[in-house]
Amino acid sequence: MEIINQTNEIFKKPKAIQPLLKASVRGLWQTMGNSLCTGKEPYKIDKLTEKFISYFSNETQKGLAIVGEKGIGKSLNFLIYQRIRTTMGEGMNIMVLEVKEIEHKFKLEGQPFIDELVKVKELVINDVGTDSSVIKHYGSNIELVNEILTLRYIKWQKLGGAFKTHISSNLVEGQIEKMYGDRIYDRFKEMFNTIVSDNLISYRK
Repeated sequence: MEIINQTNEIFKKPKAIQPLLKASVRGLWQTMGNSLCTGKEPYKIDKLTEKFISYFSNETQKGLAIVGEKGIGKSLNFLIYQRIRTTMGEGMNIMVLEVKEIEHKFKLEGQPFIDELVKVKELVINDVGTDSSVIKHYGSNIELVNEILTLRYIKWQKLGGAFKTHISSNLVEGQIEKMYGDRIYDRFKEMFNTIVSDNLISYRK
């Protein structure tokens, strides 16, 4: 009986992070937005923010992909989400990184850094499409973002909503397909609920 119980624990799927409570999420989002927004334009809950709030307060098996112009709040809203999770004691379950941060840390830490990104329950990669096509590391060439997304896709297939990946990008769909190829683009469509934002507010002015 003990052996059976141990085996069940090994193959037990980890629990997904629970959706944010709808009753409190808007107030939390506004508070964190006020603290993080440093531009001249004050933070406000606009159309794009509403889509973030709707997504993160409902259960879904897929990650979130936000596509739109620069400076409209894509990265900012993901940081707000991370900050909210941190105040709830769930900061260890989510990482938010820019593509250039990922490239820099990989050059310093190598494969252990990729392993860390694959293990985290929710990973946000901002500015997908600004990555270098190939990163050289100890004589090997690696398409870094492609590799990370592929490994997380495999884990997502096995564990469903328990491991989600979110991205933001300034690229439109055709550009994403051209940059990453048909295979990764098809996985994008499987992994993500994609929102093409027409937000006009820039938080970088």
